[in-house]
Amino acid sequence: MGQRIAPLFKEVVQLLCFSCKTDPTMDRSTDLKLRGMTSLMHDSALGYHVAGHHVESIELRHFLQELSTSRAGEVGKYILLLSGNDIRHRLGGSLFGSLHRGWIAARGVLFSTDDANVLSECQRGESYLIGRMDDVIKEVPMTTALRSGLQERREHLMEDLMALRAMDQRISDVGSGI
Repeated sequence: MGQRIAPLFKEVVQLLCFSCKTDPTMDRSTDLKLRGMTSLMHDSALGYHVAGHHVESIELRHFLQELSTSRAGEVGKYILLLSGNDIRHRLGGSLFGSLHRGWIAARGVLFSTDDANVLSECQRGESYLIGRMDDVIKEVPMTTALRSGLQERREHLMEDLMALRAMDQRISDVGSGI
């Protein structure tokens, strides 16, 4: 029964998603930037999940899985923020994100990757995501509520980047015998 309901539920969510009207004062570029963040955030949640499978440290694996779960929650909050401001949003990640995760998985199988390299890649991705969020906040004309909601989402991204950096420092301290 549940297997039959899941596809129906997905279709209903997609219909609701695409029935949202975008603010007519917003140009197409702005609209795409706001909606594109949904895909990027979704990609990062999936990326943390994949990265967690390519590390040796159990502690780091759990840390990355927690980031993945947390980011999935942030995606939901971002979607609610957009919906509350009558902005359509995308469901799922991007083709580029899928290709990147595939490359990371293949690289992990074909080449030796250590935990520090995986963590470095995660930090690079998080910095990219924050930069894109900064672009959206800076370039998009928006209501005060939308701007404050985006800034709140950005703060959560920064917290995750700081947590990644702290974990990176912890791994390098352990690796150097401190």
